[in-house]
Amino acid sequence: MKVYRYLDEEELNNILSGNIDKIGKEYSRHAKGEVNTHKYKEGEKYLHFFKDKKGCEEISIVMGKGKNYYVCEFNIPFRHLLFRSGKGYYVSHGYDSDYETFKEYILETSKFKSEYLTSYTLSEKHNQQGREM
Repeated sequence: MKVYRYLDEEELNNILSGNIDKIGKEYSRHAKGEVNTHKYKEGEKYLHFFKDKKGCEEISIVMGKGKNYYVCEFNIPFRHLLFRSGKGYYVSHGYDSDYETFKEYILETSKFKSEYLTSYTLSEKHNQQGREM
């Protein structure tokens, strides 16, 4: 199943080098505010993916100055994502609502493989924002 993720250059290089143990993040089931509908296991690292490329391109993330960011496409077996879908809530770019929702999938880092990465492109959106910083 094709899914998408926004990566900084360091995470992309770790995937390309097969350093899977250096990617992902632990998430608390008791995080402040509702940011998504996923259920996490304590002590497990996860990666988030978007169902649509548009979601990946629309999110607002804190970007580090001087870093390159990439829109990446992955082909992950459907069986790994079947029961790992949810909604992510992101700050809206318009005035109509406070947040936007996007369909997301989570995958435990321990189940991720480098060969799931099928393509990546440098984010033009980030480059434009980077020049404005």
